[in-house]
Amino acid sequence: IAWIGPEIGARSMATGRLMETWTHSHDLADSFGVEYPRTDRLRNIAHLGVVTRDFSYVNRGLEPPNKPVRVELTSPSGDLWSWGPDDATNIVTASAYEFCKVLTRRTPLIESTIETTGTLAREWMEIAQPWIEPPRISAEPESPIDGVAPRNWLAGGLFPIPFRHLWGDNYPGRFAKYM
Repeated sequence: IAWIGPEIGARSMATGRLMETWTHSHDLADSFGVEYPRTDRLRNIAHLGVVTRDFSYVNRGLEPPNKPVRVELTSPSGDLWSWGPDDATNIVTASAYEFCKVLTRRTPLIESTIETTGTLAREWMEIAQPWIEPPRISAEPESPIDGVAPRNWLAGGLFPIPFRHLWGDNYPGRFAKYM
């Protein structure tokens, strides 16, 4: 399928749209102060994050490392999901939910419960970004919004239509005064 970047398969296209839907649905839930459901469907998003590791480097003009990273995630149902060789010295350990929140740039790595072993695991989690757009960093030292690093769609300033255009002056959420 022809797409913004290189051509991709239908399965990858569907997985990417699933990631976007989860991410932006989460943004809405956060804006309304609603707890977002945690289900094992996160496996698709986590898998996309793992298989796009090299892209995180390429997107920044960096050479992807040739050493593997093992990823061990605990699913919402308690199952263990893993990718990468058992003997890898660089390891990412987390709940699938935390991994996906960091991967989609909704939680800065430094504020997450993700554990990394090895320099490459930490480096990757700092730059992980499975989509084509200018790279974003995990957390800004200071934020223009009440001194708190934004954790949703506003973080990159890339959402094309501010939510206030959908709800008018009744826009709910903590960013209403900035719209």
